Amino acid sequence: MNIRYLQIWFVLIIFYSAVSCDTRKKKSIIDDPLFQLLCFSNNYCQEPPRGTKFGLIGDSWTDMIGGVPLIWSIRTYMEDKYGYRMTASTIAGRKLSDVMDEGLHYNIIDKAGPDLRYMILSLGGNDLLLNYPVYSANLAGEKQAIMALIRTRLLTVVRSGNIYKKEKWGGSDLIWIIHGYDYINPDKVLSVIEGCRPLFRKYGYPDSVIIPDLIDSMDRLNQVMLEATYEEPSLRYVNLRGTLGGPPVSNPDHLFDCLHPNSAGFNIVTSVFVNNLDYITGHAR
Repeated sequence: MNIRYLQIWFVLIIFYSAVSCDTRKKKSIIDDPLFQLLCFSNNYCQEPPRGTKFGLIGDSWTDMIGGVPLIWSIRTYMEDKYGYRMTASTIAGRKLSDVMDEGLHYNIIDKAGPDLRYMILSLGGNDLLLNYPVYSANLAGEKQAIMALIRTRLLTVVRSGNIYKKEKWGGSDLIWIIHGYDYINPDKVLSVIEGCRPLFRKYGYPDSVIIPDLIDSMDRLNQVMLEATYEEPSLRYVNLRGTLGGPPVSNPDHLFDCLHPNSAGFNIVTSVFVNNLDYITGHAR
């Protein structure tokens, strides 16, 4: 999900230039910040990490700060704690619509090579973000419309990716895996960031509506992901609802802000996610 104050940092770095990098070598943000952003986060490398079974396209739940492990995300734990080798493109703020518009799933398929078997999508939360004044004025209609759009985007990404993979490498469809999001906590804030509750108040939401609506919105998003698996046989859904202590809200001790887990929270979330992956993939790495 989105962290707007970090995106300025991303944009400034991108303006420098693309660099040659090799994902087989670990570098720190101090050694080479462009490596972190372009190679780790966006998979822009001249030497592709071929031979991986897993692809990953994600938002801030998989990479909050451009590859800098100040907060360990799902991706960090998967690679460093659980030993996953992945061809990945992960960066805060990414949406399913970005995957479609930029062909990110094609890029992963190209660079992973013919051994690719599984594609993890850690996406959907940013697609849920709306124009809040419009959203609050027509809550039911706007919510229904965005959920339908998310479903269409998800199925389009999966189906177009499978067509591309079979044309490129042959074989069968990829297994696509998407996870839901856990409960947020609108009262968990940092001193430098506006919390969720003040933001909703600003656009006319009464306090009595804020938490019920946020719960309903996230419940519907998770339901859309689940129902998409009924329509697309190659898609799997992993339920992470209630991982961090909800409902109605996640435990603030496991949160970085109102939307994102902290490192301890991501450790818990990733453990649940990996247990589900092992069931789906037969403990593949």
